[in-house]
Amino acid sequence: MKIIKTTLVALTLVIGISSYAQENSTIQQKKPAQKEFRNTRNLNTIEFKLSPEQTANKRTDELNSKVKLTEDQLTKVKDLFLKVENRKETLKNSDASETEKNNALIELQKMEDDGLQSILTPDQNKILSAPKTNKTATNM
Repeated sequence: MKIIKTTLVALTLVIGISSYAQENSTIQQKKPAQKEFRNTRNLNTIEFKLSPEQTANKRTDELNSKVKLTEDQLTKVKDLFLKVENRKETLKNSDASETEKNNALIELQKMEDDGLQSILTPDQNKILSAPKTNKTATNM
């Protein structure tokens, strides 16, 4: 009886160790494939990258669908978004450090928020800020 128990324990250990070794070799084999996928994905995003003008138009359309902008507001918002997107593009291509780029992006976001707040009516600002409030409340 003791021999059977010892044999079962030894067999269980051998099976466990061999399956663990197979998992590790499988993980090591997958790593190069994941890198290739990332490289492929990066190439694809480069091909489909929007210009600052296209991004500004898309963002303006999205905002218009949320708050129904007037013609005057459409023009001002599109100009604001285009200005921000051009600065982001310039910043992305600059030789600034990551910290400087992040600080500049924070300033651009503040400028955009202030610009939108001045362009939109109080009711439109409420509509625009309502989802942000709900997201903040659900994350707490």
